[in-house]
Amino acid sequence: MIADRFKEELLKNKILPTLLLAMEANNDLTLTVTTDKNSTGIEDPGGLRNRKSPQNLRCISKEGSIKFRIKNADGIHRWFFEDILTSLLDLKWRWTLFIFCLIYFGTWLLFALFWLSILYLNGDFTQGTSSPDRVPCIDKIKSFGAVFLFSVETQHTTGYGHYQISDECPAAIILLCIQSIVGVLLEGVCVGVVFIKVTRAKKRRATLIFSKKAVVSTRDGKRCLMFRVGDVRTKSHLVHTQVQARVIRRRTTDEGEIIQYDQQ
Repeated sequence: MIADRFKEELLKNKILPTLLLAMEANNDLTLTVTTDKNSTGIEDPGGLRNRKSPQNLRCISKEGSIKFRIKNADGIHRWFFEDILTSLLDLKWRWTLFIFCLIYFGTWLLFALFWLSILYLNGDFTQGTSSPDRVPCIDKIKSFGAVFLFSVETQHTTGYGHYQISDECPAAIILLCIQSIVGVLLEGVCVGVVFIKVTRAKKRRATLIFSKKAVVSTRDGKRCLMFRVGDVRTKSHLVHTQVQARVIRRRTTDEGEIIQYDQQ
């Protein structure tokens, strides 16, 4: 909350036509200063003291994300798929794990269908009408459930047990190599995404605290908005730290164009 004397100084000096401050802090501070012709004063919708849920008035959330949506942009979802790795990193954990489960079950089922096709083409499910000297591609496979388990065991190299691939079935050997490579690549991607999400410094900002109050005062002959930032950790300090504050205001260009949310 800003003291009354600072409010008077703001109005007297007309620092900015419109100033909207949204700080990433433990305590909300959203201040709107208006000094245009129609309104001279500090607008405090709902009261800074009594307002408990100002999320609908914030331009920047406490987490630092800008609360603007992109509209009338064709193919915006396609852009996310083109950069799928960054999209997975930005998703919440529950959605990331859900996508991983879908990918794993999808690959198991897809390769199970491939194995089933090879067995049908080789006649492994029609042994009663085939030659007794015929060697099946996979021994002791009698149902789709067994084929699905075989697909899971192949992709994760858990061991076949009593299943055995024949060396007289080239298609099965090729599919075995392909699924093994796909399984290694898929596990590498999943482990990499999980590792990056765990080691990101996103949660580190929870130990950075902001002052509950901000003041406007004079420093070196200029009006300055001042607040304090502190690191509660005492053993792992941040180095090369950069602090950014955004000013979002309504601005009119020299050409007469009105920019509703001009960021500086």
